[in-house]
Amino acid sequence: MRPQLWVFIVSDLKQTTSLEHSDLIKVLLVEDDPHFAILISEMLKSASSRLDAGPAYLVRSVNSFADATTACEEEEFSLALLDLSLPDSQLSETMKRIGELSPHMAVIVLTGHAEEDFGLRAVRSGAQDYLVKGLIDRELLVRSISYSLERQGLQRELRALSLRDELTGLYNRRGLFTLALEQFKSAKRLGNKLFLVFTDMDSFKEVNDNFGHDAGDKALREYAALLMRTFRESDIVSRLGGDEFVVLVANAANEENLDNILSRLYASLDRLNSVPDRPFSIKVSVGTAIFDPEKPIDIEELIAEADREMYKSKKQ
Repeated sequence: MRPQLWVFIVSDLKQTTSLEHSDLIKVLLVEDDPHFAILISEMLKSASSRLDAGPAYLVRSVNSFADATTACEEEEFSLALLDLSLPDSQLSETMKRIGELSPHMAVIVLTGHAEEDFGLRAVRSGAQDYLVKGLIDRELLVRSISYSLERQGLQRELRALSLRDELTGLYNRRGLFTLALEQFKSAKRLGNKLFLVFTDMDSFKEVNDNFGHDAGDKALREYAALLMRTFRESDIVSRLGGDEFVVLVANAANEENLDNILSRLYASLDRLNSVPDRPFSIKVSVGTAIFDPEKPIDIEELIAEADREMYKSKKQ
């Protein structure tokens, strides 16, 4: 059966105006019982039609985990209502796959009366909540969705903090490796090349020795901000540690594109160093490497290759 899409449209003008100022929550309903799927959808339709300032729900319903996988690949959802008793679904594998496909999506598991232990295990596996079929009403469903989205948001904030460098705000080593894994998967699937730019600050020790550690920290923050201005939002800009920085450039077309990127970097650095009355200059060495999806290597190998190129640059 093809996935069905319900779009809840409120015809009353007052209700429409109210919903324009509400959050839209996109829900993926994964349920093979058509009667229960309709019941849940009607509850959310009714909740969307309220005149208070509550959220509106957009629901896409599928009847198998295979179809849920396809849906997650096609679009982003705020939350999944997931029946894990489907024939093609197993708890640990399903939760792992959902996490890979839609890491920001909250999950509420739907269980039968005799499966409450199963629901608790699902929460331990990454779900935000579970609901027992037959005991669900509109208020309970809406409250569970609200709680799950809030919990998922808090978890996302905590994960983001663990992936960020405290001094510069860039991704740290863990953040780089985590996001690079997703970029590598995408590059292999689409056949795109990735560029990796490895830089370190030749002047860092000099700044620390002559102006103190506060100045050294300031230099690191300035260079981090320069990298953020120079590269695109879609690129992964990170501080690997110390005075070493790595940028993974996504959707890079060719080597000429890489030359343009490096020219922008050097021009930005020249502008920064030419500011009048600066007490110190920032000098860097740069090395690059190319990820070829036809000859894939992992992120550590790519960094090592760029590191070797950087040291060649230093010697020259």
